[in-house]
Amino acid sequence: MKSSAYPSSKFLAVTTLASLTFLAIGFCLPSPMDACGQEAAANKKATERLLLCGMDEVFEIDAPTDDTINQTKHWSWRAKDHLEIPEAIRSRFGTTDDCKPVNGNLYLVTSSGGGCAAIDRTSNKVVWYAVVANAHSIEALPGNRVVVAASVAKEGNRLVLFDLAVPEQPLWHGPLQSAHGVVWDESRKRLWAIGYDVLESYSLQDWDSTTPSLTRESAFPLPDAGGHDLQAMPDSDDLVLSTHDHVYLFDREQEQFRPHPELGDERNVKCVSTSGETGRVVWLKGKGDAWWTDTLGFIKPTGEMVLTGEKLYKVRWLTATTATQDELSCEQPSPQAMAAAVGVTLPPSPWHVANIWWDFEKPVEKFESLEIDVTIDRDVPDDYNLY
Repeated sequence: MKSSAYPSSKFLAVTTLASLTFLAIGFCLPSPMDACGQEAAANKKATERLLLCGMDEVFEIDAPTDDTINQTKHWSWRAKDHLEIPEAIRSRFGTTDDCKPVNGNLYLVTSSGGGCAAIDRTSNKVVWYAVVANAHSIEALPGNRVVVAASVAKEGNRLVLFDLAVPEQPLWHGPLQSAHGVVWDESRKRLWAIGYDVLESYSLQDWDSTTPSLTRESAFPLPDAGGHDLQAMPDSDDLVLSTHDHVYLFDREQEQFRPHPELGDERNVKCVSTSGETGRVVWLKGKGDAWWTDTLGFIKPTGEMVLTGEKLYKVRWLTATTATQDELSCEQPSPQAMAAAVGVTLPPSPWHVANIWWDFEKPVEKFESLEIDVTIDRDVPDDYNLY
C-alpha cells in the first residue's frame, strides 16, 4: 500500500464535536508495537540525508551506512517544472552549482546560468527567484535576506544582496573577484566570502533600513589561488575551504590557515561538507579536469558512493532531516499508555477497531450517524495493514 499515509500500527484520537465527546482507538495487524519501535529506530539510523546538485536537478538521497547504500531520490526539483518561475529564468538552471538547506525546509539553489531560487521543500514550490551572472553560491542572512556570490562574468565578480520577499530586485552589490562561496557566521555576526585569491569577512550595515549593505572588515590572502568552496565546520572555529590545488581549514579566532588533515593535497575539490550530527565528512572533486563527478567521497568512516549517470558539483548534509523524520516516525507511547492518559482502560486484545462513547446535553431521539475525518499524512509501508 503506497499513499500519503501514516506508518503507525495504532492511533488514538480524542476530540469534541459540539457536546459530543469520543475516544477512538484503532490498530493494524500483524505489526505489534515493538515492531513499530524497531522500524522507527532503523529509520532514525538511516535518515541522515544528502542534498546534491550539478546538472538541472537538485535531489536528496540517503547517506550510505555500513550495510546499506540506497540511491532512491526521496525529493527532487527541476526549475523547468515550475511555472511560478518566469520562463526566461527557468532556462537559467541548466547546471546547478550550489544547494543549501536553511532551517530544514527552505532550500537555496544557484546556477552558473544565472538562476537563483529559494524552494519550500514541503510544497516543492519556488518562493523567491532572481538572476545573478554566473551565480556560484548563496547564503541566508538575518532579516529574511540572502547574499549571492557571482563568479567571473561581465556582470559578475561581486556579492549581491537580496530580500527574499522581493524577487529579482537586488538591494546592494560589492566587488569580489571570482566570488565562489559565502557563509554566515552567526556567533561573530559576520559574512565570510571566498574569491579567487582572498578570504574576506563582512559586517551588516543599515540592516533595519530599506538600503542595507555589507562592509568589508578583513581580508586574508589565500595560501594559493583558485578559491572555490567555503563551509563552516560544525561546533568549531574552523572554516573549510578549497582552492584549485588544496583544501584548507581557516581558524576564525587565530586567523590562520592550515592544511586539511585528510584532504590537504587533493586537487580540484568542489565541495567539502561536515555533518553536524556525526562529524562525518562528504566531499567531491572533479573527475580529472572536469567540473563534475559521479563519485562522493566520505571520511569518518572512509568510503565512496558512485551515482552512475550523475554529474555532481555540490553535496550538503541535511542535518535537520533526522529531526524531521523523528516527527514523522511511528514511535509513540503504547496504546495502553495513551488510553490511560484519557482515563480509559482497554479490553483484552484483540480490540475492536473503535470504541466510541458519547454524551449529549439533551436526549437525542434518532441518532443516525457519526462522521470522523482521519488524515493519513505519510507513506504506509507495504508490510502494514490498516483496518
